[in-house]
Amino acid sequence: NPWKCDCRLRWLKADMDKHNNKLPFRNVKCRSPSRLNGQLFENLKPKTFDCPFPFWAKPAIGVCIGVFILVDIIVVLCWWTRKRNYLKRKPVFCKDGCIPTDSSLVLEWTFTEGPHPTTCVVHITGGIVKTLTVPSEHCVDGIWTFAVSEGITCNTEYNIRVSCGSGGDKGPSSDPISLVTVNTGFLRIDQEENDAQYVRDFWIIGHKDDQDRIGKLCRSLENHHNLTGGTEYRDYEGGESVYDNLENAISTSKIVIVVLSNNTKGRWIKYQIETIHHCLTGIGDETEEIESCHRLIPVRLTRCTKPHCLRTLTTLDVWNKYFWRNLVAAFHKEDCIEDTRVAETAPLVV
Repeated sequence: NPWKCDCRLRWLKADMDKHNNKLPFRNVKCRSPSRLNGQLFENLKPKTFDCPFPFWAKPAIGVCIGVFILVDIIVVLCWWTRKRNYLKRKPVFCKDGCIPTDSSLVLEWTFTEGPHPTTCVVHITGGIVKTLTVPSEHCVDGIWTFAVSEGITCNTEYNIRVSCGSGGDKGPSSDPISLVTVNTGFLRIDQEENDAQYVRDFWIIGHKDDQDRIGKLCRSLENHHNLTGGTEYRDYEGGESVYDNLENAISTSKIVIVVLSNNTKGRWIKYQIETIHHCLTGIGDETEEIESCHRLIPVRLTRCTKPHCLRTLTTLDVWNKYFWRNLVAAFHKEDCIEDTRVAETAPLVV
């Protein structure tokens, strides 16, 4: 009988070698496979007894490996897409929309990318510890607005962050912000005899490229701090020259706020600042100069340099956590303080 020396006879050869057994007959030769044809069975080693892969085995293994790699790639892509969308849904506080009063915190935030959640969760620490769920009804045109009043006290620092959604809709948390509420002693504006000439509490000027932020600052002071004010982009009277409007605004406003940013350049804004500075600080006796000096408040929207004529005045920075408290307090300030101190640098919005 022809001997087929493949993997099916490996056990026999291994057993024979282990026990030093021999076949009862001699000169047994292999007929197949072809590479072993004619070789003596007893001279072969067990490792030579193997079976070739069937013709379909290698393609099948290649297909299996390809499918495995493809599945791995799909899993990684799904994970990365979900992770990226998760990070995109990180809430970001609106720089000019987070406003503390004496008894409330008005918060604004949005999502730069990704879908908005059905709910957000506001976490407050500091004077109180609160966790509040905000439904999507508080989102209008992509901006979430929420006011907290319960437990909020005056002249207190609060740390706030917002997390995205809850349960299966949960997302990352915002960077925290710090806000200091306004002192109640600063909320009332005294109507003294020498204030009778003022028809409004404040007037804001700034570069036209900042008019959206100027308008928001104006509305915040009016709506949340019960002050009356105006801006050149909203309240200049028609029929009057811009020069007459500017002089009238200066003379009839108790405080003039000069908004500064990297956009503060150009002849017109430079003329306005110099005119206001001259009108409010370039007058005769020292008492009147101090009185007029505290009527001029520079406010920086960005970390920019101040015009030379304003260098001695205290500047309020919107990223400072004390910004709103100090701005409202300025309506009662009795002295003009030179800017020789190091500003508080805790960020309003990161």
